[in-house]
Amino acid sequence: MKVRAVFCCLCFFQALLYGNGAALAIAGYPVASLAGSVKEIKEYTGSSLENLTVKRIVTLNEWGNVVTEELYTKAGLVSSRNTYSYNEEGLLKEIVGNRSGEAGQWRYEFRYDERGDLQEELSWACNGYLEWRNVYHYNRRGLLAEKVVYQGEDSETMRELYRYTDDGKLAHWLILFPDGKLLKQVDFIYNDMGLISEEKYHNEDSLYKRKRYYYNKNAVWERVQTDNGRGEDEETTLYFYNGDGQLVEKITRNADGGIVLRFVISYDHMGNEFSRIDSSGNYLLKEIIY
Repeated sequence: MKVRAVFCCLCFFQALLYGNGAALAIAGYPVASLAGSVKEIKEYTGSSLENLTVKRIVTLNEWGNVVTEELYTKAGLVSSRNTYSYNEEGLLKEIVGNRSGEAGQWRYEFRYDERGDLQEELSWACNGYLEWRNVYHYNRRGLLAEKVVYQGEDSETMRELYRYTDDGKLAHWLILFPDGKLLKQVDFIYNDMGLISEEKYHNEDSLYKRKRYYYNKNAVWERVQTDNGRGEDEETTLYFYNGDGQLVEKITRNADGGIVLRFVISYDHMGNEFSRIDSSGNYLLKEIIY
């Protein structure tokens, strides 16, 4: 099963929830699922419309994959220039970049098997030193069963295990120390529609967090309730959508009802997000060039 490159820091975990096997977890902002033929995106941030500075510029190829990326400091100076390359199947093969003031180039490398499943991720420092690598193993159904994280070539630092229901939904996600001691376990419970209704977070000692998901008639999140594992609410997040089913507002409140985070999203004529304003008055604006 071939998974196209997706540039979102959460996409790997989300792909597991919906049984897509391997996906790529690349830190950054979402670029996938853009409508129309997008050539370039310029992102600006600031505390007001009169005080915006460029944060990130990406260019995309005809298939919608990022090919170049420039990151900027708050002063408007380039902090990093990165290049993305793909194999013949369109899977992300390599990211090469350089940081301002550093000699040489760092490099992320992605290796796949003949099915297109991700087998290994490697991070190379500017001096050619192997910083870390992730190795992926799959079960007989082609679903990710294990991820092993190494520092350098073979010094294991963490192991993740994935267990599924009979119909292929993620049931348990475990993170273990190299000695096998449990760092974290997340259990997933599904409703009659096959959507996640609850997540339970454990460490070696106790259940320390629980999330409950509520859906609207379109089967998308309407409310997410988080408690401390003992039934005492900590946060509630509400989701609001426009007539096209796009998220336009998200509000997170603490147990006392105070707003922890609120943001409002606007979309352009193609349906792509172009602005996001949070409750602190911070702006993220995107100039999308088609």
